[in-house]
Amino acid sequence: MSYSTFNCYIDCPLRFLDQKDDGCVVDVHHFNSGAQSVLAYATVNGSLVGWDLRSNSNAWTLRHDLRLGLITSFTVDMHQCWLCLGTSNGTMACWDMRFQLPISNHSHPARARIRRLLMHPLYQSSVIAAVQGNNEVSMWDMETGDRKFTLWASSAPPLSEMQPSPHSVHGIYCSPADGNPLLLTAGSDMRIRFWDLAYPERSYIVAGGANEPLHCPSVLYSRKIIEGTEVVQEIHSKQKSGATEDAPRRGPESLPVGHHDIITDIATFQTTQGFIVTSSRDGIVKVWK
Repeated sequence: MSYSTFNCYIDCPLRFLDQKDDGCVVDVHHFNSGAQSVLAYATVNGSLVGWDLRSNSNAWTLRHDLRLGLITSFTVDMHQCWLCLGTSNGTMACWDMRFQLPISNHSHPARARIRRLLMHPLYQSSVIAAVQGNNEVSMWDMETGDRKFTLWASSAPPLSEMQPSPHSVHGIYCSPADGNPLLLTAGSDMRIRFWDLAYPERSYIVAGGANEPLHCPSVLYSRKIIEGTEVVQEIHSKQKSGATEDAPRRGPESLPVGHHDIITDIATFQTTQGFIVTSSRDGIVKVWK
């Protein structure tokens, strides 16, 4: 396959997957190792493939055990030494990419579906996982299987296996920010949240859904330790009657137009200033500044 840009022709490799043998692609990532430009993808039938775009051949192929659940997401270590995949029944499984062997697997206590995985930018053995229900995002130590840190934007008791809130995070962006990780999350409640992991009280709702009031609801962020896990919970405070427009609000002013449907992903880019980009299930892409 070829395409032209400013009279320059670039050859792009093209691959068709067998829907019966391979199944549909459920997640995809790209990384450049210098000698290789690898497009890694996972399929619903359990294949994890590293496709070398330069040689148009497979750099590696892994086969996931479907008894652990269908692959829903995966993430690759920045040094490409190991990867972690998440499944439909809450399993997080690690693979050694050098020897192409499974290392270990750990499960969410509620067996909640893993919706998105990221490598932690500072801790080499840890991943950040968004799971189904309660807008839960947790940091897991994959060496020990311990849930070290949890963000909980739900009215349910933190770390409870009840799910009065069906909302989930579908998109995560993580920035190391000079040793102070910052997270942006978005998902089925159509809210974009900023999380300061070092100073949780600085967290806030960046923007709400299109049908929410212009100003974000008044929220507080509380940090506590529950069964050895550090939890930051979003708490909605009741508005006092007769509150005026001059009353202080947490975080910056909310933009008036949010998404009308589930936010599926979130990212950032930088020009002369920083921007946030979000996409939603109805095909809308929004840029925020």
